[in-house]
Amino acid sequence: MREFAFDLKINAAIRVRAATEADARGLLIAALDCADTNFGAWPNGDPITGEASLDFDPDCMDFIEAGQLFEVDGETVIASSEDYRITENESGFTLTRVADDASASWSGDDQCEDFRHAFKGDETPDCPTDNADEVNAFAAWAIREGHLAPLA
Repeated sequence: MREFAFDLKINAAIRVRAATEADARGLLIAALDCADTNFGAWPNGDPITGEASLDFDPDCMDFIEAGQLFEVDGETVIASSEDYRITENESGFTLTRVADDASASWSGDDQCEDFRHAFKGDETPDCPTDNADEVNAFAAWAIREGHLAPLA
């Protein structure tokens, strides 16, 4: 029997435990540098194995190419930029600054209404970075209004 090798682009979701998003991205990049993979078994029982690497230039790393963040500690990311992200959970919304993990939260009906009034992005985007400009504008508003301290 002959063997055929295919170069594929595969979408995957990988959860990483780390202190910060930057640390998590670093661990992910290191782990997926020619990583061995196992995709289960062929119908005859032989393992489906391969090798995986991230497709990006580390000297010119684009935010998206390094992996789209979609969840943090079980909270759905609804908006993100290189500097900020907004997550949603059953209680409300949280704005987090990536650089220092400082955050501000809005919960309860009145606070969530304030959040929705100030945040002009889509709360259910296909891609959270589609809201990058809106999350940055919202963060500027949150800092001006005293919800989030300025970066020291």
